[in-house]
Amino acid sequence: MPEMMSSFVDSFVDAGFNGASCATAEEAGVIGDLPTVLPATSRLMAIGDLHGDLGKARRAFRLAGITDEQDRWAAGSSVCVQVGDILDRGDAELQILFFMERLQAEARAAGGALHVLNGNHETMNVMGNHRYATTG
Repeated sequence: MPEMMSSFVDSFVDAGFNGASCATAEEAGVIGDLPTVLPATSRLMAIGDLHGDLGKARRAFRLAGITDEQDRWAAGSSVCVQVGDILDRGDAELQILFFMERLQAEARAAGGALHVLNGNHETMNVMGNHRYATTG
């Protein structure tokens, strides 16, 4: 991650741990009601637990034909669902979150979609249960 971005991420995380709060997505007007049923697609793929391992995450997306050699969206109008568990066990959680955010934008631009779900590890972290978190 470039030094400037790394510094920003460190500051953002430190602010969060020190009690700073951000507007919710609804307060910021980012999202409205999310659909609970989506239209059928010609190609649907699923990616499992990533657990903070950016290298394996990149390989999984490439193996499924979702990304190209430059880690850019290569699946056209296909839909991919990442089933959560991005957090814990590895040291690259934030990098994976930024990677997924970029892929979501690229997928939308290509007429496809990347849906990222919350898994049990995200839920445990929100509840303050960090027993699987690495000290990284």
